[in-house]
Amino acid sequence: MAAAALLDGARDFALNGGSRRWLAASAAVVAILLTVAISRFGHNNSPSMGYLFTDLEPAAAKAITERLAQSNVPFTLSADGSAVLAPVERLAGLRMELAGAELAGPVGYGVLDAESPLGLSDQRARINMVRAIEGELARSIATIDAVLKARVHLALPERALFVREPRPATASVTVRTRSRLSTATVHAIRALVAGAVPGLAAERVSVVDQNGRLLSGTGGDAAALDDRQTALETRLREEVEALVERATGSGRVRVQVAADLSRASRRDESERFDPDGNVVARSTTMETLGDSREGEAAQAASVATQLPDRTAAPAAAGDLRTSANRETSEETQFNSSRTASTVMEDAGRLTRLSVSVLVDPKTAAGRTLAPADVAQLRRLVQTAVGFDADRGDQVTIELMPLVPAITSDGTESTEAASGAIPQWAIGVAAALLLLLAALAALFWRRRTAQRKAEPVAINGEIVLREMASSPDNAAVAIAAEQQRLPAPSPRAALDELLQQVSSAISANPDSAAAALRRMMTA
Repeated sequence: MAAAALLDGARDFALNGGSRRWLAASAAVVAILLTVAISRFGHNNSPSMGYLFTDLEPAAAKAITERLAQSNVPFTLSADGSAVLAPVERLAGLRMELAGAELAGPVGYGVLDAESPLGLSDQRARINMVRAIEGELARSIATIDAVLKARVHLALPERALFVREPRPATASVTVRTRSRLSTATVHAIRALVAGAVPGLAAERVSVVDQNGRLLSGTGGDAAALDDRQTALETRLREEVEALVERATGSGRVRVQVAADLSRASRRDESERFDPDGNVVARSTTMETLGDSREGEAAQAASVATQLPDRTAAPAAAGDLRTSANRETSEETQFNSSRTASTVMEDAGRLTRLSVSVLVDPKTAAGRTLAPADVAQLRRLVQTAVGFDADRGDQVTIELMPLVPAITSDGTESTEAASGAIPQWAIGVAAALLLLLAALAALFWRRRTAQRKAEPVAINGEIVLREMASSPDNAAVAIAAEQQRLPAPSPRAALDELLQQVSSAISANPDSAAAALRRMMTA
């Protein structure tokens, strides 16, 4: 109502004054409509809704929406009923309030306080205890960074009499993850559950993700290879994103890396001989020298000659023959040149690499990427990841408009939406352009009408006066009196034009925004 009164005052001020007043009134009208448009579009876009809770069970979603309705808090329920949206500025307070009321999240030890111990059967008390432990374990597991949501199921057998070997306790854990869990994280979850339940071994805890994959059943070597593959893909993805974002702007790149690692180890042994490269392996030389003497004895041998104390008598000289010999031998062993090599390749060798890069066509500076820019980015990515064509590596870069990312609180990411024009700004600009166009058209029509009407009115008044002097021209006299009346006021035309502009913006702001967006991007 206040805005309407201001508009009426501005029109009266413009119509009762001259051209200067008309221009001043037009500027005032523009300022008023600008303020109204800002408040209107700001009101339409606020409050901004964010995700209060996600992945809710129907019962939990019903309880939360009823509590929000009682507190007069605006909320929105997702199409599948598993998520509740609330004003962004109140998300933290509402989460604390609902957590205190135990309306969201798994049931914990609070279930033990909710029921009176009087009249409670042993079976009911045991069930409540199991529910409490399951809820507290689920809350603890959900605090891990890579885990979004967790549920724990415990199978605790009852004690039975006359049983030698009681059935062991078992547990199952289902997790919804942001990314692939490492082997260390899976072992930590199993140890956490086993440590909280008496008599439960970590080997009897099964962990399953949202895709139905058994995380706790993989072997040690296979799990280590999975961790190595995940680490390699994550490192390459972060490096490529950081490299490309330097050219396109933050939040305008999405990268996906798929690395194939060998799952088997290999050992290659080879031995090579070179017949032209003979070498001496061993050389042996042996030389033998010898001599001999032969002659006839002068005295025959007897007992007397063999006594030790007897002084030997000189032998008589006889015939003596002497001979000498010398023998030399040499042995040489040759071997051909031989080369022996052993190559061992452990499991985990990179066999193939595929990189997919999705880039927004427009950079943060507003420049559109050309095919030459895409080719340059492809060469940069190939160099960054160690591209090997012989190995079968592939690098793909595609241009496609990116949807703003949604943060954990349900709001649009600032990085992804940094280049987007706010809706209220588009609406305000559209209203301003339409109003300026309408005022310019009205001003042009009024100036044209004044220039054409003034001489016609003067000549017409002279002719009518001359004709009115005759007594037979009474009708002409009436026309002359009407000619002296002021020209029709443009108030009605201005009212109609302003009403059309306001109605057009209020009835279909999206079309006005789209038209302005096309004009700005043309």
